[in-house]
Amino acid sequence: MTPLPPSWLPPQWHTAWQRYGTLLKDLALAGSSFVLDLALFALFLHITGHVFGSVVLARLLSALFNFIGNRLFVFKGKHRHALHHQVLGYVVLAVAMMLASASSVQWLVGSWHWPPVITKAGVDVLLYIASFAIRSTWLFRRHPHEH
Repeated sequence: MTPLPPSWLPPQWHTAWQRYGTLLKDLALAGSSFVLDLALFALFLHITGHVFGSVVLARLLSALFNFIGNRLFVFKGKHRHALHHQVLGYVVLAVAMMLASASSVQWLVGSWHWPPVITKAGVDVLLYIASFAIRSTWLFRRHPHEH
């Protein structure tokens, strides 16, 4: 199911919305999840002083927010995978992305003395590309008649 464009969009934008609507909604959700994740990371880093643990705590909370948004807002519809399969797949993906982020940030901060919050932001932007590809083509894939 292609998402319907908002009624306030000019008619010439409807085709673009139909083609890129899912990506735009995902970018909006990713942006809000990203801000939440960075804010939580900065808070936990301030409280604990531990980079790796702060990344993990922040990612767990922002991942919960992101999963709910993916299921209900971005990739809504009749999914090929049941909810419990999506939850399991999302947890595996989120853990893999979290470990990639935490390890990369820890290494770049520890080895190169890069600023932690800016480093995490850059690393997570790069990881987003892989995550969107996996979520859109596999995890939240809809039935063919809904594309």
